[in-house]
Amino acid sequence: LIARTPEQMRARGIGVRLRHEVTGGDAGAATITVTDHASGRSSTEAYDRLLIATGVSPVRPDWAVTPMGGVHVLRDIPDGEALDASVRGAKRACIVGGGYIGLELAEALRARGLSVVLLEKGPEVAGRTLDLGYQRRVRAELERHSVDVRCGVTVQGLTGKERVSGVQTDRGLVRADLVVVAVGVKPNVALAKAAGARLGR
Repeated sequence: LIARTPEQMRARGIGVRLRHEVTGGDAGAATITVTDHASGRSSTEAYDRLLIATGVSPVRPDWAVTPMGGVHVLRDIPDGEALDASVRGAKRACIVGGGYIGLELAEALRARGLSVVLLEKGPEVAGRTLDLGYQRRVRAELERHSVDVRCGVTVQGLTGKERVSGVQTDRGLVRADLVVVAVGVKPNVALAKAAGARLGR
């Protein structure tokens, strides 16, 4: 991805409205409802064709829904800032999920001096993106940098009071004062659904 300013986008003939949110739509009438958060006013805009690119949200299993501190998902800049603040003072990190985000975080947290345990439910890390040979090479590289990789593990819950102290798995307790849940994403379809779009799989 290449970051561009609104001015650069407008110079290419692309209209940009910051602090505007599409809050509804009517596919039959080919209109959307737009709220200007700066003024608080809403308006209805017509379209010929509508592209909905509302992204994804991280999957948070029931066991990861908790008020305890030190438990994170990672999707956007505020998530990253919260994680960065939580890293300070932490010593033992547990990453749940061996996909791209989990692998990148394992490297980053080791570089910050934390001990890292990476838990993956599948038989190997990067199971959906690489073939078996490369999966094993990635795992070996993680282990060479002192990441404790444990595959075939199912997370059952978290322990702790105000702050997380561990991750309970079907193979025992993993001590951790920082937990990052990186088990996948789900599409943000609320707007498309509200607009009457036909949703697929």
